[in-house]
Amino acid sequence: MSSIIRELSKRIDENKKTALVILTKNTGSSPGVEGEIMLVYPDGKSLGTIGGGSLEYNVIKKVMENMESCENFNFKYDLAEGGDIGMLCGGDVEGYVKFFKPSSKLIIFGAGHVAKALNKAAKELDFNISIVDDRQEYLSDKSFENANKICCPFDRLSDDIDYDNSYIVIMTPSHSYDYEVLRAVVEKNYKYLGLMGSGKKVNSVKRKLNEDGVSQENIDKVRMPIGINIATGTPQEIAISICAELLACRNNIDEVEFLSDKHRC
Repeated sequence: MSSIIRELSKRIDENKKTALVILTKNTGSSPGVEGEIMLVYPDGKSLGTIGGGSLEYNVIKKVMENMESCENFNFKYDLAEGGDIGMLCGGDVEGYVKFFKPSSKLIIFGAGHVAKALNKAAKELDFNISIVDDRQEYLSDKSFENANKICCPFDRLSDDIDYDNSYIVIMTPSHSYDYEVLRAVVEKNYKYLGLMGSGKKVNSVKRKLNEDGVSQENIDKVRMPIGINIATGTPQEIAISICAELLACRNNIDEVEFLSDKHRC
């Protein structure tokens, strides 16, 4: 059991999705021992056992059906002849499945004042944050001590950056760097892509993307200007407005509304 717990801890530290199966009750003649645990990986492979056979097969099958949604669930099987899963042991078993899903990946390009505030706010929302900048002295700021720091030129981004299903925010020190980064990531498989800037800058960026052959579909997917319209201009307020938009995207909310609007007399 200790090896299974160590493996689970390792996968949590590495931000990898895993399901933990716990056998919570075992009565009568049935396989497995109460308290046994098993890990199930996203590819269907497993570590440990809750008794094997049809019981384990059916539990893993149910885990895989819920792997995408990561919805925890209880299970109970009658193992007598003619029971739920065609076993002849007698007795019954109960258990619980807990999913450990990876934190959402947030990649922030630029390590300025707004990035510091955004890093702090997004950390509280359980984002796994990477900060990318070409200035090592900025990345060394204690504000980023809990983030993954990547030092590389904005026009030659590191191949180590994992964009898949990530949330990307662009706020580099200059308009030209902003565009270099945007052009490099606009066709990646991301969950969210946002660019900080003025309306004039946004129009210029859209025009240049179009001239560079980026499809209108990909251009339309970029959130720019970034955030929702609640900030007065301080880094902290801008960061909160960006976080609000990130949450709306992560929680699949298409339109932001005030809850009080639903309860007016």
